[in-house]
Amino acid sequence: MTDLKIRSSLKKVLVPIIDQIGFASAAYYESKNHIINQSGDLINFSKPPVTFADEKLVQFLEHLSVKRINGLDLVRIGGNNDGGYVMYRPSQPSVALSLGVGPNVSWDKEMISLGHKVYMFDPTIKKPPMKVEGARFHRIGVEGNNESFPNLDLRPLKNLRADLSEEANSYILKIDVEGAEWLAFANADPSELENYKQIAVEFHDLNKLKNAINAETMLKALKNILLSHHCVHIHANNYSKLIRFGEYWFPDAIEVSFLRKSTEQVTSGAKDVASEFDQPNCEFLDDYNLEALIELWK
Repeated sequence: MTDLKIRSSLKKVLVPIIDQIGFASAAYYESKNHIINQSGDLINFSKPPVTFADEKLVQFLEHLSVKRINGLDLVRIGGNNDGGYVMYRPSQPSVALSLGVGPNVSWDKEMISLGHKVYMFDPTIKKPPMKVEGARFHRIGVEGNNESFPNLDLRPLKNLRADLSEEANSYILKIDVEGAEWLAFANADPSELENYKQIAVEFHDLNKLKNAINAETMLKALKNILLSHHCVHIHANNYSKLIRFGEYWFPDAIEVSFLRKSTEQVTSGAKDVASEFDQPNCEFLDDYNLEALIELWK
């Protein structure tokens, strides 16, 4: 068979398959967007909690009451969509720990361009997806569930920072480690977290609040951070599912930014959850509507 005939035969087979994949993808996004567009109604806390899961979700979200810091403006650091984080622009050169590299390094690159030192950590990859000039990569991860990953080099959060031997007045932490964040923060000494001027974290698997043991760990992790930091921004990852807890619904993954407290700060409660700098993680989907949180925080 000639090359031309082979290509013609392959085309006859592949084109229908590709068309089906394209149709399935379009159908998925349409179906997911339909759910997301109802989130303004489904995410509602006007009724009392019904289940244990409802109670733990409310308890968790009440702790995440967003504060605005007078005289400071939020910005987006990193690219549009997945990989960028809304936080305050650092006022001085800092040492940034970027835990969990993934396919997108736009945050790391912009932090370098703003004059900060960046140390990237991820034990699941041999190297970042692209070179980040000026950043240093360590094939090490933060200690989370060691039993699940016995062959990875995982260390407590305090060790990751201390082993850098940096004498910095200001550290910044960005952490997206697919669920290991809960034990990392729950096991961290609160005094260690005080070293970080800002913390940007993606919290995964909120559905695990349905389990009493998991809920205790997750709430401890959050409380440890809040001893020294204000919650200043929250955004739902639209790649995640909308989870039913009982009476209440909420996305399974959220991005949260924290700013270290100081006596000079004047704070006020946020009037809106959404920020002008928010971007949907998946560009083909709309964002979840979290405005019902404002009533919960009153």
